Amino acid sequence: MLKPLKESFKLYTQNIEHILLLSVTVLFPFFLIQTVVVNHMYIRVSDTPFLFIGDFVNGFYMLLFSIITQIPFIQYALSDIEGEEQCLKKAYQAFLKYGFSVFVFALCYVLIVVTGMVLFIIPGMIAAVLLFLTPYMTVMSDKPVHHAWKTAFRLGKKKFFPLLLIILLTAFVEFLIGFVVMNSIASVTASYLAIVLGQCVLNMIAFPFIVIFTTFYVRKWHNELVFQAK
Repeated sequence: MLKPLKESFKLYTQNIEHILLLSVTVLFPFFLIQTVVVNHMYIRVSDTPFLFIGDFVNGFYMLLFSIITQIPFIQYALSDIEGEEQCLKKAYQAFLKYGFSVFVFALCYVLIVVTGMVLFIIPGMIAAVLLFLTPYMTVMSDKPVHHAWKTAFRLGKKKFFPLLLIILLTAFVEFLIGFVVMNSIASVTASYLAIVLGQCVLNMIAFPFIVIFTTFYVRKWHNELVFQAK
């Protein structure tokens, strides 16, 4: 794990301007939409026994948007690893090319995972792992989502536990960021806007690195799968 971590950090720091630009132009708009929608929902249920609906909506949008916004960072990392030029341009092109189809997939993915979680939790986790790599396979194989998900499913089965570990670590980092930011800012000010902006900034910094780190592993797994198929 140390080598991919070191390579991911090197890629991230050497291209920090481009990565932050992607964060501002891609991540921030989705984060803003999520914040507005979720806050509206919390306001509507704040005086009712149904506060859990606000939590559900927040989790739904968080998972949905995290899938979609991976695309440009996956492409940027791949372009850089393969020594291609105009990595930033290709990242935007990939987002425009695959964005809608991945969005449709993400809706189905979230519904499957949430349904599995509500019923028995374990089926939801299994579905989350088996289909998680679909955006990565879409970009790496340059195939439509309805073809790429099959490769993602095979790779998910083959690398189930390493992939589960990556997902759990990602979830833990996201939780830790939210917890630290909320408590740190709350100790200085009670401003909800300050807390939201703090979470936004840290997520815009941490999320791309997580995607880049995952891309290193997934690229290696995908190449092994292709080699075995020959």
